[in-house]
Amino acid sequence: MASKNGIYRVVLIYHPENFLSAVDAYRDALGITDFEGPYQIHQMGFRAVVSWDAGIEIISPLSQGGFSEYLRDILKSKGEGIFSVVYQVKDLESAEQQAATHGYPRMGDYIDGLKVREEWCERFTMLKEASLSPIAGVAVTLIQIETTNGEQVS
Repeated sequence: MASKNGIYRVVLIYHPENFLSAVDAYRDALGITDFEGPYQIHQMGFRAVVSWDAGIEIISPLSQGGFSEYLRDILKSKGEGIFSVVYQVKDLESAEQQAATHGYPRMGDYIDGLKVREEWCERFTMLKEASLSPIAGVAVTLIQIETTNGEQVS
């Protein structure tokens, strides 16, 4: 189980034609050598790379499906850059209830990362997310994450 609540990763969004150059830019400029992907996550409507160690995920909408239309709308209205923050919590349901009590309910279904990428089952026993209504104009996703080897994720 997570040892503390806090920012776990930042999600950046780019137009499809800029996706790979953005990945290269972060890899080169910050020396991030452990990006996984790109993954085509059709059920979510985007492709992504993620560095668990650096705490950076880069996404781009696919042509259709899942949240692709919503992501294209975000790109039209806000442009490329920071899309959301992923906030790690010890207890997803309690954190979600607290947020909802203060006017920030979950949007959509839970995201079970273990169903998104089968190979993550080798690393994690839990990888569950809940996207909240924007908090003070910022998209926030709660995550409860636990590793298979019992290590604390921080």
